[in-house]
Amino acid sequence: MDQEHGLRTYGYGEILLTSGTLPSDINEMNLSQLRLHYLRSLVSNLLECNGYTVIHPQERQVSGSVIQIHLALSSSNSALLNRHEESFQVVCASVVNSKHDAKEDSLFARHYLKQRTKELELMSRHKYGEQVVGWGEYLQQLGEAVVKVDLLHVKPGKVIPLDLQPTTSGRGRHTSCKGAAFVLYNCARLAAICKQFYDKVAEGYYPHLIPLQDVDFSLLKQETEQEASHPRLQNVPHPIILARLHPCGGSWATPGGPYPKGG
Repeated sequence: MDQEHGLRTYGYGEILLTSGTLPSDINEMNLSQLRLHYLRSLVSNLLECNGYTVIHPQERQVSGSVIQIHLALSSSNSALLNRHEESFQVVCASVVNSKHDAKEDSLFARHYLKQRTKELELMSRHKYGEQVVGWGEYLQQLGEAVVKVDLLHVKPGKVIPLDLQPTTSGRGRHTSCKGAAFVLYNCARLAAICKQFYDKVAEGYYPHLIPLQDVDFSLLKQETEQEASHPRLQNVPHPIILARLHPCGGSWATPGGPYPKGG
């Protein structure tokens, strides 16, 4: 994709984000629809974090030249795509039941969210005992985060096979992911490091970070320094995106705490 399309140009302007029709109630979606729903939210957040204004068709009519990104469960010549010259379609592949190797249509989002939340509760009870009493809302938020990792850990066009049998280990649900617990644990560690850094900045111990575009990377002479500043990293949005994507509003459960209070 070249520069003239604007998708790599910071602050290009407005982007129309459309998708296939989904049930209005997230609880009534099947897992493939839920994956598309989460993908749409993720794409919207990423675009906004990179300076774009995201337009949703249900909010207002769009006229004139505008770039469109259309998310769909299957490749098709949607009428929505024909309205704009610069249109890009992203196909969100299905979620399949690994036991039957077929698309999973019988399990609704509400059932899978409840199942994953229950597994987290069982694991928490095993580790923390009755201290988990009163963690209901917190575990529901973590359960949704786990489901998001389950459905978004591979590129959108790749089918996701899930082992939908209940488990208390949180492992073995798919072959290409180390597991949601692993991902969330490491995200919590990174969030704790970032929080500690910003606390030190507020105390005056560390200076404020300068804008990335003002960093003189030519000062990095060591090989390890150059590896850490690989050009691909320069396109990564600000770490604040972690807080925006996390359902707990930035309140991470870091190793050793903090954890929700019982009762």
